[in-house]
Amino acid sequence: VKVMAEAFSRLGYTRGLVIYGQDCLDEASVTGPTDLGEFIDGRISVRTITPEEVGLPRADVRDISGGGPQENASIIRQILSGEKNPRRDVVVLNAALSLKTAGKVGDLTEGLRLAGETIDSGRAQRLLDDVINYTSVEDVYERKTF
Repeated sequence: VKVMAEAFSRLGYTRGLVIYGQDCLDEASVTGPTDLGEFIDGRISVRTITPEEVGLPRADVRDISGGGPQENASIIRQILSGEKNPRRDVVVLNAALSLKTAGKVGDLTEGLRLAGETIDSGRAQRLLDDVINYTSVEDVYERKTF
């Protein structure tokens, strides 16, 4: 994580986060510790977080696994409908890390709150619906844009 964060920083990226779920996932995980390598304006910090320390329950990897396209679409709908489960926790955690990295929130706690509120308010679902409606095949042909 540290080497990758240093590489991105040396390549000229000014702000970012390298994430490694120690359960071999390429995202923050609620099944165990997650290593974070943050780089901001040449400064690099590396730390490890656990689900428990950020207020999320630890889960088994089977609880967050997906499947084929139809199953994954159903899982996304369940998460965005506000269903509380380990899959939602993973989404909220990764969204919170993204919000913090982008400078939209001051800390991870605030990011977790904002990400959860965005789902629970229905805003995330409405945005997905808008994207689906905008990119549907029929609409693309009617707009004659590709």
